[in-house]
Amino acid sequence: AALQEYPLPWYPTALAWRFKLDPDDVGQEEGWQDLGPDEMDDWERMRTDFLWENPYDGEDYPSEELRAQLKDYDGIGWYATEQSMPAEFEGREIYLYFGAVDESCWVYVNGELAGEHLFEEPDDWTTPFEIRIDPFVDPEKNRQEIRVRVEDRSGSGGIWKRVWLVSRMR
Repeated sequence: AALQEYPLPWYPTALAWRFKLDPDDVGQEEGWQDLGPDEMDDWERMRTDFLWENPYDGEDYPSEELRAQLKDYDGIGWYATEQSMPAEFEGREIYLYFGAVDESCWVYVNGELAGEHLFEEPDDWTTPFEIRIDPFVDPEKNRQEIRVRVEDRSGSGGIWKRVWLVSRMR
């Protein structure tokens, strides 16, 4: 579905999310999907509109050390952000709309697997997709914890087109 197919309003998520490489693929076993914001002090920041092998260089993140690690990196990386839910989305289906992710990803909301987008067709890394998240939203929380595990086996990797919060009527 194209972003324009959703009724307004659309809300962009933060442009820069926390980011951490997982070259040994231990994140799921260690529960990175459950980490709270205060447990991610050592995570860097990464923009979600550039491939991780070619991050935006107009800011002081990611660090030079991480930039060096990302050069030609194929493997696992994790993104994390927190998102408040707009009042007008109450009672509606809520989705995270990803402009594109290179290659596969698993999306967690408040520690629960909300959905996945698997790289199966040659152009899947360029294709927008949505993950429904309202069943995982905790109305008691002011901000929902979103974690995305990205697996890149070739190419440049990562969330590289903006992520939006959108909704539809039930």
